Amino acid sequence: RIDLTEEKRYTLTPETVRMLRGMKDNVYIEVLLDGKFPAGFKRLQEAIKDKLDQFRNETPFIQYAFKDPLDVKSVDEKNDRIKTMAEQGIKPVNLKVFDDDEQSERIIYPYAVVKFGSHTIPVNLLENNIAGFSDEEVLNQSINLLEYKLADAINKIFRSEKPTIMITRGHGETKP
Repeated sequence: RIDLTEEKRYTLTPETVRMLRGMKDNVYIEVLLDGKFPAGFKRLQEAIKDKLDQFRNETPFIQYAFKDPLDVKSVDEKNDRIKTMAEQGIKPVNLKVFDDDEQSERIIYPYAVVKFGSHTIPVNLLENNIAGFSDEEVLNQSINLLEYKLADAINKIFRSEKPTIMITRGHGETKP
């Protein structure tokens, strides 16, 4: 692949490449965005797949699959899965689908769950609606942030030590 864009939009950053090439163990990424979607979400879905393929070109330790989290056999299983995802911080988005003269609503989960051993990190792949931004602009922003969000989650899941933040008191600052 050759990126001919002036700003190298389709090239991974050197930091991401360094992090991916330094991986020593498998990471599994479950993308909860499978099924039939309108064109905008189909574009997001394709962008996620392309980004994960770019990651996989840098390291053999990336494994991924797209799944529909609500594709289950019974209502009880569906409710259990919704409850489990809510406990993990995975919140649904209500998607309005216009099909000919009909409008329907569908609940989707635009998340990826990065898994390593017993650790999981959910990654919200869809930016929140920002005032003044159209749905198309929100999708474009979401696509532009995919590399950062996925690389950040992979980096965090391998981090053995959590960073420590220290707050001091007694130097004239206001009380919390």
